[in-house]
Amino acid sequence: MQTSDYARAIITASRSGNTPDDVDRVVSVRMGRQKRLAGQDPLELSVILGEGVLHQRVGTAQISADQFDYLVEASQRPNIMIQILPYQVTGPPSSAG
Repeated sequence: MQTSDYARAIITASRSGNTPDDVDRVVSVRMGRQKRLAGQDPLELSVILGEGVLHQRVGTAQISADQFDYLVEASQRPNIMIQILPYQVTGPPSSAG
């Protein structure tokens, strides 16, 4: 669930030994996987994001804003459920019963 610019920023920051071609390949694979969430008979996705990821800037401010908008738009699709785990929750969701 990432825009290509967001994915590129994450991959570049976390895989310092990769060449630009390596980064392009990984981004391409990620974007290809996301296509399975659209079209006819899309896969279903349910994801829980920690609140902190909404406050963490990745890349430029515009990249982070675009990523946030992408998540909001994606959450409107019937096959995608995005939930936010607030800071004040003290354990993982599964421990709540």
